[in-house]
Amino acid sequence: MEDSLIQVKFLNHKHSVHINRGETVLDAAKKAGVYINSPCGGMGLCGKCRVLIKSGQTRITAEERKFLSPEELEKGFRLACKAVPEGDLAVQAEEKKTESKILSTGVLNGELKFQPALGVKDVKIPKLELGCEKSYSGLLEEKLPGASYDLSILRELADITASGEDSFRAVMVGSQILTLKRGQASQSLFAVCFDIGTTTIAGELVNLSTGESVDSVSAGNEQGGYGADVLSRINYSSQSSENLKDISDVIVSQIDELISRLCVRSGIEPETVYSLFVAGNTTMLQLFAGINCSNLGKIPFINVLGRGTLLKAKEVGLKNLFPEGDVYLMPVIGGFLGGDTTACIAAANLNSEKQKLQLLVDIGTNGEIVLNNYGEITAASTAAGPALEGAKISCGMRADTGAVDECSLDGGDINCGCIGSGEPEGICGSGLIDAIACMLEAGVINMMGHFTDKPESFPDGIQSRIQKKNGEMEFVLSDSGSKHVSITQRDIREFQLAAGAIRAGINILLKRRGLKFSQLDEVLLAGGFGAFLNVENACRAGLLPCESTGCVSRISSIGNAALAGVKRVLLDSSAKEKLEIDCREIKHVELSVDTDFQMEFSEAMLFPQIS
Repeated sequence: MEDSLIQVKFLNHKHSVHINRGETVLDAAKKAGVYINSPCGGMGLCGKCRVLIKSGQTRITAEERKFLSPEELEKGFRLACKAVPEGDLAVQAEEKKTESKILSTGVLNGELKFQPALGVKDVKIPKLELGCEKSYSGLLEEKLPGASYDLSILRELADITASGEDSFRAVMVGSQILTLKRGQASQSLFAVCFDIGTTTIAGELVNLSTGESVDSVSAGNEQGGYGADVLSRINYSSQSSENLKDISDVIVSQIDELISRLCVRSGIEPETVYSLFVAGNTTMLQLFAGINCSNLGKIPFINVLGRGTLLKAKEVGLKNLFPEGDVYLMPVIGGFLGGDTTACIAAANLNSEKQKLQLLVDIGTNGEIVLNNYGEITAASTAAGPALEGAKISCGMRADTGAVDECSLDGGDINCGCIGSGEPEGICGSGLIDAIACMLEAGVINMMGHFTDKPESFPDGIQSRIQKKNGEMEFVLSDSGSKHVSITQRDIREFQLAAGAIRAGINILLKRRGLKFSQLDEVLLAGGFGAFLNVENACRAGLLPCESTGCVSRISSIGNAALAGVKRVLLDSSAKEKLEIDCREIKHVELSVDTDFQMEFSEAMLFPQIS
């Protein structure tokens, strides 16, 4: 049996695993817990999962010949998803980027009331004497009327009273007793809240005694190795119960590690972190809870989660949280309108605003759109795809070190900004939008997205960037370093698909209410991506349906609204209760079956003319 196994060593991670013959390097990486970026989910469609074979052999595939040059293949570069070891293999995988643009702060609209459900109550009970007909549990119930508790509390009560102590503190969530703390134990209570995005994760440690933020943390979602978009992860997790457990364990372990990091940096014990509140799209929440997502991958896209869901830390598998502590998953509206959307609604206070016309847009792999029409809320989600996160773009990458993240026209040329101090390695979503807006402004591409057929008419700087490679037109952003960074005709098409889906979704919601974009009092852009956008360029590139430049002044970013919103419901139990009720009244527009969507989408594929 052992002869059929192959050993794969990941040299720069110091991990080694055995895999079956026929399995790939990407399969080995998942078993070893080594992160390899695989936006297409291992289908061989993106060419992003590059690894370097240091020893051993794999057979070169057609996909590898497509994405890797002869020189790269000669050096030993392969695609992890297609590289099948013929024998033992030593591999060097790409190191994780250390500098990323992940937004972990957001804006809260309206007043924040500090009334958390979690609190501490001091209890003093007398020592019972012989002949007394009372019990210690009875005394506890007298001191805390209406309180509920389980066997663990009775055991703690027995230990405390047996030691002769008569004073202790009860840590409670509402009427539920979580634990009993002896004597003058610290009254500080902590909780964590997280926004689990498809691409990135952001979290915050909160002192529930004061309401103050203690520390924050962020990271790329390590489920990225299973695909950049939710459908790739749904497909993987639906293949078997083992796959579901694998991908669920990845996110639970990562959240657990991030909680540990927050505790260590803040000098607190994990046992004093009593609750975790989580926002995320429907797929992310169900995978975090280990719930089968196959229904979300097929029409009619039915979710299992609904109103806010309460779990226990120990049943989720979290070790760096009080074992009996609550894990609260934000309410889900329906389909792909998940807990990230409801958290954004809470942050923007949309469900309490009756005097404005507001549009909330969370731009990402799955674009969520919420329209507040003087208190009547309509919402929709649209599959923008991962192009805006850097996937499906020839030189695309996340907003990490080396990513071109901004572009601007400067006379007869274009200037590009880059994350970090090194050379450009690729382009992220904000840079892609800027570059396309600049190309439109300069006339390099037309409203159809096609390259001009007269490049000689441009200034020398622009003209030198318009090139043809392997029979396809491209606009070169950087060619000075080791990486050739450009935007191809195919990249422009991918952007049009993503931007068109978001713009069409917005138009459908507005038309259903007989409204125009110019009538809106305010447009709120949620999410880290929205915070780093150049709004004028986003309108010029057709991401938002601006009819004139005057609309731009009403568009603003509210940052990581999902994290801000989940923090609001953590700190204000009444906001949590109101949100759960209001979410049932939100009208969900399913764009996939809307008869007008395809027409709107086709029109939105064209770049707009803005007056």
